[in-house]
Amino acid sequence: MSSLPVHAMSRLMKNWRGRALDGPGTLRLLNEGGRQQPLLWILNAAADTHHLEAAFGLDQPVIYGRSLHLLVSEGEDRLGPAQSVADHYTKTLAQHVSPGRIWLGSNCQGNEIVRAWLPRLAAAQFDVAGLCFVNNPVNADATGRPALLIYGDQDDRHNPFAQDEPAATARAQAAFSSYERRMVAAGHGQFFSPPVVFEIAEQMRAFWQAHPPTPDASQPAQIIPASPSRAL
Repeated sequence: MSSLPVHAMSRLMKNWRGRALDGPGTLRLLNEGGRQQPLLWILNAAADTHHLEAAFGLDQPVIYGRSLHLLVSEGEDRLGPAQSVADHYTKTLAQHVSPGRIWLGSNCQGNEIVRAWLPRLAAAQFDVAGLCFVNNPVNADATGRPALLIYGDQDDRHNPFAQDEPAATARAQAAFSSYERRMVAAGHGQFFSPPVVFEIAEQMRAFWQAHPPTPDASQPAQIIPASPSRAL
């Protein structure tokens, strides 16, 4: 598959926070010393990384990539680029994180990458214990996983439940093994700024606590410490 999306992301993410796990710097690690189960996240902007790190605190490792926002024009095919990025992210992750249980989520622009990433993560022995989404349109295929769906009370345009609740409910029931829907006081583009990002982090923690691992679940994935030759 084409590597063009990764190259384009690399230019945009050159100075973003965290340890770059790949050469292009498109998959990065925050809170490397955290002991909690890792969170994989897709976001849009460099500023979001500061707020996300602060909201979760030092004990929560966050491995993040970037969405296709501004890289693929509206109306163009996103499946191919999303698959290319997901392939790259999976290969990179396997080099820096031991297989095991993780959380996965994104904002609305990251949905294509998450959809492409899910089966690749499973094939690489990463167990996605749950999904967390901001402004998810609920048009994904069946995932078999629980999901937390977060929407803004000032952003009905991106909330499918505000557009057609019965239809969105039916899609959500088909897409997820179970789901919880939460509202925050935010308009579009405000989700990752304080104080909203702190509320979202708390909601995500509560969701994780409500979905503890079963006795036969895999162990949490572990960050492989950077060797001196690999550290940036």
